[in-house]
Amino acid sequence: TGTVTVSEVASEPVRKLTPEHQDAVDAVERGDLVGALAKFEKLVVEYPSDQEIKAGLAQVQLLHRLQNPVTETELDKLFAEADQILITGEADAAFDLLLAKFAIDFDLRDQIRQRLLDLFTVTGDSHEAVLAARRKLASLMF
Repeated sequence: TGTVTVSEVASEPVRKLTPEHQDAVDAVERGDLVGALAKFEKLVVEYPSDQEIKAGLAQVQLLHRLQNPVTETELDKLFAEADQILITGEADAAFDLLLAKFAIDFDLRDQIRQRLLDLFTVTGDSHEAVLAARRKLASLMF
């Protein structure tokens, strides 16, 4: 038989969610994305510095966009494509798609930058693809 090594490093304690935050999470788990979106939007206003709530909102927004894609404009189509690529686990490819458009379309830069920031939040700030894309975004901006 093999052996199992247990890490001696204590894990961070799990933070207990506020009842309102738990309601928002429960709404997601029930598949009520519209309700969850409303709850997370309210929570972001009430707790603007809470990164977990911001991440929850970004995740629910992504899920809602995936279920209700908007493809009226070329930018909408680009955003929908980036969302689809992101959920396949290819975060770097999703970011590269948006960064390529950011590099050439100065009129849409604010919208593209905001979508990138939202996708960074969904992916996680410490993810290597996010770190690389942030560096590239910064170099394109200045």
